Amino acid sequence: MQRLLRAGLATCLLASLALGDPNVTLRERYPGPDGRPSHAAYLQAEGVAPAPDSERYEWEVVFTLAYCAEDANRLETATPVATDCRLVRTRTFRAPWRMVPVWDGRVYQDRGRLVVAEFSPDRERVVGTVTEDGVTLAPGAGVEAMRRWEGARFDPFTGLLWREESGGEITETQHYYLPFPLVDAQGERVLGAWSINRREGGELAVTLRVPGMQPQVLATCRPSAESIISRQPGYSPELGPGCTMAVLGPTEIVQVRGVPTAALALTGADPVLAVAAPPGAVPGPEIAIDGDFSDWRSLPGITDPQGDIPWYLDYNPDTDLLEFKVASDDRYLYCYTRVAGRHGNTKGREDRYYYYVYIDADRDPATGYVPTRDDDCYYGVTLGDDCEAQFEFVNGRFVKTFFGFTGVGTEREVLAGRVKLGPSWYGREDERGRVRDRYKVEYVARGGKRAITADYTEGTSDDIVIALSPDGSECELRVELAGFLHDAAGRQIIAPGQRIDLAVGIEASGKVHGKKRWGADSTTPIHGYGVAGSPLPREQKVGK
Repeated sequence: MQRLLRAGLATCLLASLALGDPNVTLRERYPGPDGRPSHAAYLQAEGVAPAPDSERYEWEVVFTLAYCAEDANRLETATPVATDCRLVRTRTFRAPWRMVPVWDGRVYQDRGRLVVAEFSPDRERVVGTVTEDGVTLAPGAGVEAMRRWEGARFDPFTGLLWREESGGEITETQHYYLPFPLVDAQGERVLGAWSINRREGGELAVTLRVPGMQPQVLATCRPSAESIISRQPGYSPELGPGCTMAVLGPTEIVQVRGVPTAALALTGADPVLAVAAPPGAVPGPEIAIDGDFSDWRSLPGITDPQGDIPWYLDYNPDTDLLEFKVASDDRYLYCYTRVAGRHGNTKGREDRYYYYVYIDADRDPATGYVPTRDDDCYYGVTLGDDCEAQFEFVNGRFVKTFFGFTGVGTEREVLAGRVKLGPSWYGREDERGRVRDRYKVEYVARGGKRAITADYTEGTSDDIVIALSPDGSECELRVELAGFLHDAAGRQIIAPGQRIDLAVGIEASGKVHGKKRWGADSTTPIHGYGVAGSPLPREQKVGK
């Protein structure tokens, strides 16, 4: 394929990679009409931009409603026990080439270069670097690596690796969950409080409230047999202390077709509020870990691609992360995730599911360890994992919540509650079976005392609690900041006012779906999150 590279790009790019941020340098090679870096210019240069006048957009409004099982056959009059809404955008266009994501590795910065690290069944390994010609493999990368990375390229605007395939008529589907990424008639981003309310006559309405303007109803639905898209039984794992759901009895999950109101314009690439809106604000949510997810609806987060899976893992919808949100106060950190399937979905003694909140407490990737490949499960994350909040399901049953610390020391330091951040390892033993002097330690706090825990071990940690939605797709977690231990001077490792980097990872054996290999996924990290209501602008980072 002939690419429209600007004159001198090869020599200028190589000379500038050693200066500043190489990712920024790459973006600056693609200026738009206003002279600023433009993703559209990048796509045009790569030959994957839509042909002129070929883009078409179709939108659908979908409400997901949970009912107690005894109410599932009277949708017109019953009140749902849980509500959710999403927009589904179908984009159709023509292009000579299409971008196909490559999930087999990650890109990170190292000494002024963009390094490509490949995930494998053994461990992550560096295979090359990003250059103007794509991914340039290092000498000795091997025949298999050459085959896997042939034609791979890096998009500096999205942080994703990709390769080209023949194009033609291309269709893409995108899901937008609350809060919708809304702009007003002037193109300004709209922020406010979102809710789904049941109105007179059984109608459900998505309402946006922005200070200084009347509440705007953006979409409605009237549940009935005629409006049903799909229905299925709700999720009902065996729960225990530390894990709850809003409804503990049988439920029915019904997806219903909704309609946008005149206040929501769904004609182009983005949802638009049809009226001008004054500057709004997202109120700090007061989160309760109770299985009612309405308190998360107004809080923005980050999205994660659906279907991202490297070659050595089996796809599992229960590990396929779609959203990640964070909140905090002076005592707790709160995390929210959405998956394509069900959190904790397992069946059988050997069917296991593990959830991790990875936290880089000092924002230094050289301390802790990088959660990449180590035991046929992980999917790489670009941060230094110092400590974790986790939970475990086995055989359709919640087992426990627990902590992880990955720094200097072993069980002795963790049990004493005085630890030090530093380089560490995931595994307790090295390749020769010798116990290391620093490795990841998993522990619980129960009755004011800490204890070491391990896989399958019963006994949840008192200061980590979770809740699941009726369909299992949503999970909320609360962890006490003090539970992440203290340093030698008695200061909390994670404290109010501190900035941290964090991400979520999930891994599962997948036997409930008949899989032979594990499935796993991780989110792109949130960088520079301010603990205890002190959010700071996210930094532009290379994706996973």
